[in-house]
Amino acid sequence: MVKLSGQQGERWVHQPNPEHWAVLLYGPNRGLVRDRAKTISSFLTDGHLDDPFLVANLDEAAIKSDPGVLTTEAFSLALTGGDKIVRVIGATDKIVAELDGILNSDSRSNILIIEAADLPPRSKLRSLFEKSKNAASIACYEDDSNNLRTLIIEKFRAENISFDNDAVDTLLIRLGKDRLLNLSEIEKVCLFVGSGETVSENHVRLAIGGSGGESIDDIVYLIFDGQKALADKALAEGLVEGYAPVQIVRRLQSHLERLLRVRSLMDHGESIDRALSKLRPPVFFKVKDRFCRQVNMWPAAQLEKCLGALIELEIECKSTGTPDAALCQRMSLSISGLAQRLRR
Repeated sequence: MVKLSGQQGERWVHQPNPEHWAVLLYGPNRGLVRDRAKTISSFLTDGHLDDPFLVANLDEAAIKSDPGVLTTEAFSLALTGGDKIVRVIGATDKIVAELDGILNSDSRSNILIIEAADLPPRSKLRSLFEKSKNAASIACYEDDSNNLRTLIIEKFRAENISFDNDAVDTLLIRLGKDRLLNLSEIEKVCLFVGSGETVSENHVRLAIGGSGGESIDDIVYLIFDGQKALADKALAEGLVEGYAPVQIVRRLQSHLERLLRVRSLMDHGESIDRALSKLRPPVFFKVKDRFCRQVNMWPAAQLEKCLGALIELEIECKSTGTPDAALCQRMSLSISGLAQRLRR
């Protein structure tokens, strides 16, 4: 059984074990699932991800409409010789029977990269890969501050961009939990600064904040300050600028979790300064006073209630056909309205 997580999974992704010719990538961080699948495919094809002779991309709709296509692709010969990669996107337990036949066949198949959403421990798909001697199972959880710091530094170094801890911290605090969104934000900063240059805190704020409008951080602080009218206006402008509703929701979650962390420590007897010192990354000095006011204003119970609502909203934002922008604006009015009452 090869079940990998954390740094073990990260190491395997960058240097796959040839003994495991099938890998399941699953978890709540769909961006990380997709990024890891791309990294493995790139490593095994020497960067030729778009070569149809080397990579076959399938999803459950294609498998359902053409029964047996997964098995056919799994055992087909690559025209260029060597192994072919068969990548299944959005896999569920519905394809377990066919995958079981492939994994337990007397013949070795092509390389299988199976992408799935979050799977419970009793998932048949997850169980199949965790028990197979030919496969690896890698959980993809939400990015934490340590993973994100490493990601930022690696990207800066790859682009030959000089940096210091303040610039990294400024970017770190602006990132959420989804890998693809985080990569997009980091790449914005890299493009803004340019290869061979030095990134500063101001570069980060300008690159992430967009042109002429409010940055997502500005929107978040206005909402939790209780500046209802200003927050609504800033959010509307941000959506017009191109901010994704789910991106804003995740930033609200991240900010709220930091508020809740400090509020909880204070409720257990810590001073606000000592509680703040335990936050990683630290609060940006220019908004420290506002952050402290929000901590003192918001009770832990209200923060927990808002967090639950934001988690539900994130799920809704990911659903096809959902009016995510309208739902995001309604949530903004709800939270800022509550903050306005608490401020009184």
